[in-house]
Amino acid sequence: MAGDITSQGKRLDSIGVPWTTKPMPAKTLWQRAAGARLNIVRLGMHECIPWRMIDILAMGGVPVFDYAPRSIWPEPLVEGKHYLNLDFCPGRGDAKKIPEKIGAWLKDESLILSISHNTAEYFDRYLSPEKLGTWVMQSVKEWQEAQSRLPSE
Repeated sequence: MAGDITSQGKRLDSIGVPWTTKPMPAKTLWQRAAGARLNIVRLGMHECIPWRMIDILAMGGVPVFDYAPRSIWPEPLVEGKHYLNLDFCPGRGDAKKIPEKIGAWLKDESLILSISHNTAEYFDRYLSPEKLGTWVMQSVKEWQEAQSRLPSE
């Protein structure tokens, strides 16, 4: 959480949502994420997809964003295939629709299974350590080649 944690905490308390600012051990986080049918993923401060998303994809989780990510990954994530979208931005949306959306998704077992399969496949294809490392090295190589073609000062 960032910003006015006190008022956000009071708001969460008032609607019965448990929260903490204490760090959670990775093992606990992964156990909870793996056991969840849906994983709420908040976009980062600059609307980036957080690194934690890789964990959720690796375990075949079903990510749910508060609003569609604007980050561009080498292979785009597709709404309804790799994630679900609450289409909610605080101050510009109807929060009362959120429980209805989540309830409908939880009832649609084929949707949950399909996205779970797709996210695991996405991880294996693009984000496993070997695949991601290869992509990073190729990107660096291409950047170096482009730099070498620039006129020297």
